[in-house]
Amino acid sequence: MRFIVFILSFVFSMSFAQAALGKNQKNIIGIVEGIGNFLGNVFLAVGVIIFLYSGYRYWQAGGDPKKVGDAHQNLLWAVIGLAVGLLAKSAPAFVDALLSGSGNL
Repeated sequence: MRFIVFILSFVFSMSFAQAALGKNQKNIIGIVEGIGNFLGNVFLAVGVIIFLYSGYRYWQAGGDPKKVGDAHQNLLWAVIGLAVGLLAKSAPAFVDALLSGSGNL
């Protein structure tokens, strides 16, 4: 289920990635910024959706240990997705600091 949601969100949002890369394609920082923003937005959106879905599954578990365990696993993947999204959003600043040599991350 998680893999299907990820693939569908990636396929349907390719036009947004091309638009983001089209305006900033002049240098490496612009390319990394476009890719980082795109991936960050995808992971944050999917992470929030899975987070809400896992809350619904907790609510519907009714005390069944297997269902609670499945909901907990979904919640763990949602947190990982949100962390990856936030890291992807911060990647352009990291690359810019590395390439400029300022050392101010």
